[in-house]
Amino acid sequence: MLKYLVQLTSDLLAQALIIGMLWAYITSVIGKRGHNVLIVGGVLTFIASAAMAYAKNATKIITSNALDYWNLYTVAVFAGSFLLFLIFSINKLRVKMRAAGDYIVSILAALIIGSTVFYALPIVLAYPFNFDLAGETMVSTNFLYRIIGIILGLLIDIVIGIAVYKLFRDLSVGKIKLFVIPVLLIQLLNYAGLAINILLTVLTKKRILKPTDPIFQTFFNVNKVVINYSSYFIFAILLIALIVAVTRFFGNIKVHEEYRNPAEHRKIRARMRTVRRWAVTLFIFTVIAVINLTVIDAYNNKKPDEVPVEECIVMDDTVVVNLTDVADGNLHRFGYTTDSGIQVRFIVIQKPNSSSYGVGLDACDICGEAGYYQRGDQIVCRRCDVVMNVNTIGFKGGCNPKVIQYEIQNGQVIIPIEELVKHEGDFD
Repeated sequence: MLKYLVQLTSDLLAQALIIGMLWAYITSVIGKRGHNVLIVGGVLTFIASAAMAYAKNATKIITSNALDYWNLYTVAVFAGSFLLFLIFSINKLRVKMRAAGDYIVSILAALIIGSTVFYALPIVLAYPFNFDLAGETMVSTNFLYRIIGIILGLLIDIVIGIAVYKLFRDLSVGKIKLFVIPVLLIQLLNYAGLAINILLTVLTKKRILKPTDPIFQTFFNVNKVVINYSSYFIFAILLIALIVAVTRFFGNIKVHEEYRNPAEHRKIRARMRTVRRWAVTLFIFTVIAVINLTVIDAYNNKKPDEVPVEECIVMDDTVVVNLTDVADGNLHRFGYTTDSGIQVRFIVIQKPNSSSYGVGLDACDICGEAGYYQRGDQIVCRRCDVVMNVNTIGFKGGCNPKVIQYEIQNGQVIIPIEELVKHEGDFD
């Protein structure tokens, strides 16, 4: 649950702020025609994102290489739309062009929102494709926890987006730009790092650039800085959200407007109370998002305690494990050190409500020698956090432990040493 809570909050948080700010700008400056353009753009973006998620994960029409190009196109649309948006909104070109200018700025805002959402939403919509149920049903506790994590993360982002919209819609155009432009610039910097990384990968694969080329080294160093500080981009955006919440709250405590009668005074105070409530809402949910991306993320990524590597008995050309030593239903790890000095690890666990045992390497085809740990009565991959179905340990597939030859005789698990030596490369 925590994994998807953190991921979804992070994946769509910047998008929620951008949508809230730009939607408030368009509806307050342009009105209904701009609002309608954004609605149409939002619907088309969702359809395109759903199609991309399905094509990438269900049909495999979109390969990883093709996805790189799609991401580059998306970043290019975002950057170009942002630049044109600045040109039209700063020098009052929109006002001079009247209705045509309104439509152009609305379309540019829709492209900015659409491109940044299209970059992230297919990843979110692909979450269910990446669920490894490992023999569980869709009503299992683990499946429901994942869904709850997704719903809570989505709720945080939606509330932040709505709160930003409510706080921005009655601001002046100048004040809206004061917050919108920095957020878009931060997002553009983040995308620039990702785009450089994709470009270097593509150009290297096509042998247009070599890692030894000076221009490659220059862009690589720039990209390294951006990637290393990528987490700061989201916190910078969150800081802007906090500034919005605080300034709007304290700016709506005292009535500075003129009023002609008590009824008008009450109306102004009611509006200010509403603004303060949305400011408090934005502040609370922004703090929750910060806690989510720091404390909860750190807790979720905390390395589990190591299952100790136990001693096994070497007899002639075999390795032997007594069943009485592993009959407690817990995960047991054993290691055999080859003549090359490489420790080949394997696991043994008694299957639930059974007298049979699961035996395999402490490694898999997907995540390599990352190995497994025990969480309650679950066996979990250390790298991808996939939960194993204990009953399938000893069989090929997914993130299951690599299968090895063994036999059970006279109350012992017997594994040929040559079988372990054959898998030295998995632990080298």
